[in-house]
Amino acid sequence: MEALKASASLTSHIETVSKENGINNYVITDVQTNKKGEGYLGQIFLVNIKDPYGEKQLDIVVKAAFKDEKVRTILPIRMSFLNEIHFYTDVLPTFQKLEEKHGVSIQFQFVPKCLKVSAKVQEEMLILENLKPSGFEIFDKKLVLDEDHVRLILKKYGRFHGYSFVLRDQNPAVFERLSKGCCNIYEEILKEEFFANRRAEMANVAQN
Repeated sequence: MEALKASASLTSHIETVSKENGINNYVITDVQTNKKGEGYLGQIFLVNIKDPYGEKQLDIVVKAAFKDEKVRTILPIRMSFLNEIHFYTDVLPTFQKLEEKHGVSIQFQFVPKCLKVSAKVQEEMLILENLKPSGFEIFDKKLVLDEDHVRLILKKYGRFHGYSFVLRDQNPAVFERLSKGCCNIYEEILKEEFFANRRAEMANVAQN
């Protein structure tokens, strides 16, 4: 709770989201954070918001970029957040319009609602719907994905990329604009000496 309160910009964004969802006099009843190493590029806050005078409540996930310059020098933090912001604010709405145009009966159901974003330098942030109250669980990253999970992931990826092909065919100008808004994060990571050295170390371990 204190880590969240320490950021004036985050509390301001949360207040805005609360009011936009009909909770004017909001109370934050619970805040959970990610453990060290589980956010990779930032802090994650799971926030429960309630209306003390009514029954409305809101469960959100706040993803806030790390501000430490040393970390930001090693990792492409800003670029990663701008990629995700681009997806929610531009790519996804475009794909949803594509669905409406073609009368797709089963629409995008594998992304949370995006309630607020910030692309300001050192204050990159997204506020998303928390899907856990709806029954979704985070898969244990220490476990191997079973066949059902792999099939589900590949089917969703296939549909996502299928929309890209449709858009490129039917509206190449929009496709080009969306493509230019995406950065190759992996390519940027490989440019860093730290990761190049780590990859070399792992290759030597594998050979031995």
